[in-house]
Amino acid sequence: MVTAGDAGWGALGTVLPLVAAILLYALFVVVERSVRSPLMRAETLARRPVGVASFVLTAAGAMLMTRISPDASAYTTLPPGFVLAALGIGPAFVTATTTTMANIPPGENGVASGVINTFHELGGSIGVAAVSAVAASSLAPRPVAGIGGFVSGLTLCAVVAGAAAAIALGLVPPGKPATAFVGHGH
Repeated sequence: MVTAGDAGWGALGTVLPLVAAILLYALFVVVERSVRSPLMRAETLARRPVGVASFVLTAAGAMLMTRISPDASAYTTLPPGFVLAALGIGPAFVTATTTTMANIPPGENGVASGVINTFHELGGSIGVAAVSAVAASSLAPRPVAGIGGFVSGLTLCAVVAGAAAAIALGLVPPGKPATAFVGHGH
């Protein structure tokens, strides 16, 4: 994704790594579902967090930031969006961590903690790379550099957060799973 800003989204150097990543993620899911003792149980991810509300706040904050323009002050257009997005994404991370750690069987604490941290880092790095690649399109040599790419990058953030809210709402059943483990396994 880092090269997409310069080479374009259709360039072989952009498309091939993205396709490879998707295939490798799919292979990981297939392997995890088929082995007797998976590294990560799918049930660990099937917890309904407060993410329904957290991602909506994050999306709203990102959409507020898309109001930035060359004529507007960055101090009045960006901070309200940053604050609202932070109010959303902070609880999403905390909820994901506490919900997962409180609802895992004894003995899986280390794996669950590792998976959570991996997804936090992976999500952040992929997000930054994608948004940066989209934003970089406005910095390409043109008669006049603009901010259109930044608005598109922030719009991408809002769309992804909105999609995460819909996925959390639609795919994860409400309530506590019947096999939930409460406490820390002591």
